[in-house]
Amino acid sequence: MTPLPVRQVLRFAVILAALVPAAAYGANALYISPANSLEPTLLSELNLVRAENGVKPLRLNARLSAAANQHSMEMIEAGYFGHESVDGSVFWRRIKRFYSPARSARPWLVGENLLWQAPSVSAHAAVQEWLRSPEHRENLLRPAYRDVGIAAIRAKAAPGVYQHRRVLVLTVDFGSR
Repeated sequence: MTPLPVRQVLRFAVILAALVPAAAYGANALYISPANSLEPTLLSELNLVRAENGVKPLRLNARLSAAANQHSMEMIEAGYFGHESVDGSVFWRRIKRFYSPARSARPWLVGENLLWQAPSVSAHAAVQEWLRSPEHRENLLRPAYRDVGIAAIRAKAAPGVYQHRRVLVLTVDFGSR
């Protein structure tokens, strides 16, 4: 067998180096995906329940949505489910990195509702589930909350507590500042 010229070996190494990160990203993109169509429906369901209870509607907030998205992704990737961050810190510290208190006399308040289902859940079913829990119901109907961030993430085979099943993980972060 004839050895490859150095130039061809280098060309092959450059191509391989470029493909490895792309392949890794592609695998992850197939594994986890946003459930974008659920988010606006969930906002509508939340505001419908608030209206039925005489509470002003929530506004979608990009910063709270970023906090919610980061938490849903973290829970799926690390295979756990809980309000604490993967490092064990409390939920409000995580949210504060995205949605900091305003520089005013108004109080800064945040809350969080989580839900996961295999293989999926509707917006209506998620809200009904939260309404059955006193703590989650309080978050949904708290008049002080004006802003909301929503993240719905699907995973094809989530590890850990999800037992490598297809799941949908919802994080809803509420806030006022």
